[in-house]
Amino acid sequence: MKTSRALGYALAVSLLLLGLLFAWASSVQHTASRLGVALLSIASSLAILYLLQRSKPVEVVQRVEVSGPIKAQEIRCPYCSAPLDLSLVKVVSGVPMIKCPYCGRSFEVTEEPKW
Repeated sequence: MKTSRALGYALAVSLLLLGLLFAWASSVQHTASRLGVALLSIASSLAILYLLQRSKPVEVVQRVEVSGPIKAQEIRCPYCSAPLDLSLVKVVSGVPMIKCPYCGRSFEVTEEPKW
């Protein structure tokens, strides 16, 4: 656990305890300011806990090693034979897919064997 996360959890717990203490003190003497501080302190601790629990997006890096030289080839749509731009390729569930802007069909980008 990172130091900043540990400090965040410690701050959230201390604010929660402080809020509960002020709430208890406001029940003994009916003071609106103590109740306001209690609610503000508890709300702040819950907000800090929410921010700490949010999941960060996971970045997946996929590296490909090839044994020989690489030559880029033009990709053509198998349905209408239109030339396609490589920037249109999207990885869907681990499979490179491309959608033809001319005919609108999607297909998997595969490499044909050279033999």
